[in-house]
Amino acid sequence: MGWDRIGTADGSGWRVPRSALSRRTLLRAGAGGLGLAAGFGGGAALAQANPPGQVALPPHITATVNVSYLNVRQGPSTTYRILGELHQGDQVTCLVTSGDWFQIASAHLAGYVYSPSVTLNSATLAKVVPRGLTTRPLVTLSMDCGADRGFAPQIIATLAAHKIRASFGMTGHWADENPDLARRIAADGHHFINHTRTHRSFTGFSTNTEPLSPAQRLAELEWTEAKLKQLIGHGAKPWFRTPYTDGDNDPGVLRDVAADGFSYDVAFTVDTLGWKGASADEIVARVQANNGNGYIYLLHVGSQSQDGPALERVIATLQQAGLGFTTIPDLFGVSEAGTPLPAATPPKSATPGKAAGG
Repeated sequence: MGWDRIGTADGSGWRVPRSALSRRTLLRAGAGGLGLAAGFGGGAALAQANPPGQVALPPHITATVNVSYLNVRQGPSTTYRILGELHQGDQVTCLVTSGDWFQIASAHLAGYVYSPSVTLNSATLAKVVPRGLTTRPLVTLSMDCGADRGFAPQIIATLAAHKIRASFGMTGHWADENPDLARRIAADGHHFINHTRTHRSFTGFSTNTEPLSPAQRLAELEWTEAKLKQLIGHGAKPWFRTPYTDGDNDPGVLRDVAADGFSYDVAFTVDTLGWKGASADEIVARVQANNGNGYIYLLHVGSQSQDGPALERVIATLQQAGLGFTTIPDLFGVSEAGTPLPAATPPKSATPGKAAGG
């Protein structure tokens, strides 16, 4: 068995079997790499039996080597030939993801590097946004799509009947499985949030698993962006939603997603808990007890959640509280591209009403 040496920041280094790193993804999949289902809000995410294929990255994603020395290889595992060596502080451009590896180019070398050995460059972290502007009586209904079709057709029809534009946190897997609904959501003028490809925890916090590597994180995001562009003509940037809870992001996650062009991590003010088994009555009561200007409501479209059946009453409850509805960008006073809107621009989908407290 061959061995390889990986540098550490203190220059000491260590030796690992050359096959070890290439086995990481199979070990993470569990039970011999078989596709086990992992539960999450609104349904079950599909675990990947094998890592998705190589995913091309947008231009200008750069990284800095964070170990004392780093081998550049001909392919994406330690079984490939070493082409040369980079050193701590060297800059690289990341071109493609492949499992835990980046295909990179630097001033003197091109090849593959193990992605945890580089730090993605970003001037700022993505901003976690749990609530919008409080100066207008507007809220956003944000619908997460990651499990089955569930009540999605009913939800889309209800929103259309009330002329409400919402925001949809969509996984790439859901869009791939339900292209007709993704196109219908776009045609109705709703806003999209990139909710990753497979709803895996980026940090492993909620699933008690290893954190995803930088390459895996970007693959989750860029696969979904490519799928959305294929289906509806545009991606979701700069809007991202962390799978699971706030514990599943950290400064490293916020740096990585920002490096890929996601400036906002859309959280929520109120979780209806439909995904957790709350009844329609309980969902409505929860909304009635928790409302105010700028609130972001988290609902799910899946059949395990009663958010769909409760939606008509949720809308009526918020209207009775004097609140109107708009998308996440407008709730923050910015365009879908994240640029500030003129102060005089009226809300696009507001329902008139009196100001509500919060």
